[in-house]
Amino acid sequence: MKKTLFILMAALPLIFVSCDGKQNTDNPGTDVPGGETPGGSESPDKSSSLGIHALDLGLSVEWADKNLGAKEATAAGDYFAWGETKSKDIFKWETYKFGAVKESLNKYNASDGLTVLQPGDDAATQILGGKWRMPTTKEWQDLRSKCKWTWVSKDNVYGAEGTVGDVTIFLPAGGGMNSTTLHDFGNYGFYWTANCVDGDASSAWSFYVRNMEVSHMDFPRGNYGLMVRAVRDKE
Repeated sequence: MKKTLFILMAALPLIFVSCDGKQNTDNPGTDVPGGETPGGSESPDKSSSLGIHALDLGLSVEWADKNLGAKEATAAGDYFAWGETKSKDIFKWETYKFGAVKESLNKYNASDGLTVLQPGDDAATQILGGKWRMPTTKEWQDLRSKCKWTWVSKDNVYGAEGTVGDVTIFLPAGGGMNSTTLHDFGNYGFYWTANCVDGDASSAWSFYVRNMEVSHMDFPRGNYGLMVRAVRDKE
């Protein structure tokens, strides 16, 4: 599959600044390091007031029916740097919450050993409250393997539609942000997971959708803004 400019921009820094670009399109059951489940939040659940509803696809968690910050299921919603809980317009290391130099980040680094987002740094937890949070790599893999995927256009927006029985989930191809530029809108959809890359804490795992594929790769977490699709722990 030919890589787009946005994917190449993500991969080049990983290759030339001592970070290995990891992309896995193998069997959906193949695990990505760092799939442990983060802790939830006991703050009030604000999802209904924000127009977010839970979909039960028969998995270990419920999935939100739309992206964080989106008013419609076909909308991209807001873009976030990994570990930041507010969207912004500029995605650069210089504007990153955990430090402007990726070799000396002040959290989720080699010293503290943290590889999974804590609730205070989880955009879904902070915005939606309750038991909502960002999905782990394992939960994204479960979604990928459980659903039957189709590349469709809904309301003139392309994306991947997953179906289990009579329940469907739509992941819009909302692209991703780098610096101040939105890349690959309508071609790819890039979504954060809750996991850093083991051995390279300056990067975090994402899942992307394209032509019925739901695959994963890593991005430098400070200078990319990706979409967030929340999950909620079942009772």
